[in-house]
Amino acid sequence: MPGLAFDREGNRLGRGKGYYDRFLAELDGAGYSYVTIGFCMEAQVVPRLPRESWDKNMNALCTAGEFIVFK
Repeated sequence: MPGLAFDREGNRLGRGKGYYDRFLAELDGAGYSYVTIGFCMEAQVVPRLPRESWDKNMNALCTAGEFIVFK
């Protein structure tokens, strides 16, 4: 999934329109299972991002230098 920024807890900052959060909520509602992987440059990884109740965490984060799997 794209994003403007990610943190090392699996949070993602998008563009503020909620497209991916709504899409993932539809998948949840339909009973699908899925894995979310954030792809970004290392400079987009920040210490901490704000989180709202509707935000979906990433299962993993992939940069050019590392691949992080979140529990």
